[in-house]
This record gives sequence, structure tokens and C-alpha cells, in this order.
Amino acid sequence: MNENYIPQRGVDFDDFIGSEYFDAQKGLANVKFTPVFCPANENHSDDFIGIRYTGYATNAIRREDRGKLMDGIMYPAKNFTKEDMERLFDDVKQADGTVKKVCKRDISLDEVYIRVCYSKKEGKADNIKWVAAVEGGEVLALHGERRVYQPTDAEA
Repeated sequence: MNENYIPQRGVDFDDFIGSEYFDAQKGLANVKFTPVFCPANENHSDDFIGIRYTGYATNAIRREDRGKLMDGIMYPAKNFTKEDMERLFDDVKQADGTVKKVCKRDISLDEVYIRVCYSKKEGKADNIKWVAAVEGGEVLALHGERRVYQPTDAEA
């Protein structure tokens, strides 16, 4: 990979308003956004705050998928801080004694601004990252450093 290459808008990525993108590009109506805490696992080596999107398929390719509730998670463009965690999540103790991070009840995201990074590999899905969200008329963004992805299936 060329270390001196500068990614170009329109070729490598584009920025969108989330609800518009999911309606026009993914065919999802009535899209709702919810912050979720995603602990590290076999697919990603660090914790992150994602945003789950859910919506109803309006122009699905397969007829049986029309009207079906679809969902996914958008990855963040930045890392989170302790303050971000405290603002977005409550600790809920589980029956087995573990603590789970659950989105606070009063958090309701009105809109999410996203960056779509276009895949260079045939058949591989584009990567959707969330940059900022609007909650109660105020912009909500993570305060950590820019998040750098090192996918496990990347070419050397």
C-alpha cells in the first residue's frame, strides 16, 4: 500500500446524513439510532462505542425481505473517553454478577452523520463509520483520538 496516498472524497469515501443514506442507498425506512457499547472480541481487539441502526426494508432485492426489520452497527471514527462512557451508558449488574453497559434511557439520537469508506475488493461491503450524532438538538461526538483500523483480513 502506498504510504503517500491521500484518500480522495468521492473515490475512497463520502460523508452523508445517516437517515438519508439508509433510505436512499440501503432502502431502510423509519431508521432509529441507538448507542451500543461493543466490548473487544474475536472480531475486534479493542472496545468501542458503536451506533446500532434499525429500519424496515422497503426495496429489498428478495421479495420476502420487504417490510422486514433490518439492523447493523456503525463503527466510530474516534475512540471514546471515560466521560463519553458516563454520558451514554449506565452499568447494569447481571444475575451472574457481571456488569453490562446499557444505553441511558434519556438518550435519543435524532440523527447521525456518517462516513462511508468504499471497499476496494469486489464483493466486500463498504465500511460505515459514525462521525457525530444529534441528541436533543446538540451535537454528540466522541472525545478520544482518531480511531485507526487494522483489519485482520487486510493485505500486507
